[in-house]
Amino acid sequence: LLLPPVVMFYMKTRELDLERESYALRLAFFACIVAAIIGSCVFTIIMAWDSETGWSSFMNDGVLGANYSRDFYALPWTRFPSYYLGVCCAIMWFEKEAGSPDFKLTFHKRNFLLSFGILLILVPIYGGYWGNKQVTCYLYDSSGEDCGSEVSDAARAFKAALNRPAFIVGVAIVSLVCFNKQGGLVQGFMEAKVWLPMSLVSYAFYLLNPAVLTLKLASQPPQSYTSYYLFILEYVGVVLLAFLSAVVINVCVETPFGKLQRKYMWK
Repeated sequence: LLLPPVVMFYMKTRELDLERESYALRLAFFACIVAAIIGSCVFTIIMAWDSETGWSSFMNDGVLGANYSRDFYALPWTRFPSYYLGVCCAIMWFEKEAGSPDFKLTFHKRNFLLSFGILLILVPIYGGYWGNKQVTCYLYDSSGEDCGSEVSDAARAFKAALNRPAFIVGVAIVSLVCFNKQGGLVQGFMEAKVWLPMSLVSYAFYLLNPAVLTLKLASQPPQSYTSYYLFILEYVGVVLLAFLSAVVINVCVETPFGKLQRKYMWK
C-alpha cells in the first residue's frame, strides 16, 4: 500500500525548480528507505535470536520454523526489505539514465560486480543446504542435538534476517549490469528467446502458486512420501496446475488490460 505514494513522492522531488534542493531531497528519500531496510533486518535478528521462541528459516527447526512462517514471512515490517531493495535498484537505474545515460563500467569492475552478484544469488539458495540435511523436529520442539538445523542462535538469526535481502541485492546487481548492456554471457543467457513464453506468465505463476499448494494440501490428508517417484509426481502436478492457471490469468486479464493501458494511459 505504501509503494505507490512512495514512488509518486520520489517523482515529485524531481520536479522542483532548484536542482540542489531536488538532489538533497532525493538523497534524503533514498537514505530513509535504506535506513528502514536496515532497521527491519536488525529487528529480525533480535526477534530470531531466542533459541526457544525465535525464528528460523530452516524448516526442519520445528516450532522456530513455524514461527518464521507465521511471524516473519507474512508480516509487512519484516517482509518489505526485499521489495524496497527493488525500489532502490529502480531509482538508481532511473538516476543513471537521467544523468549519465552513456556511462559504462570498466572491464574489471563489470566482472567483479557480475561475480559478486551471482555469488549473492547462489549463497542464499545453497548456503544453508547443510542445515536442512538434519532430522526434522516435531512442530512443538526446538532445534537440539537430535533434530533441527543444529546451528548457533547467531547463525540462525542472521540467516533469517539477511537471506532474502542478500538474494535481492544479488539480483539487483546482475540486473543493473545487464541493463547497461554489459552482462556478457549472463545477459545473453537471460535474454534468450526461449525464456519469453515463460516470462509472460511468471508473475501470475508466482501469485497463484501458494493458492494451488493450499488447495492441494486442503483436499487430502497429510501423507508421508515412500518414494521419490510419488513426490516428483505430485510436484509436477502442482507446477503444471499453477502454470495452466497462470496462462489463463495472462490471456484473460494481463494481456487485455495491458493493451488498454497502452492505449489510454501512455498517450
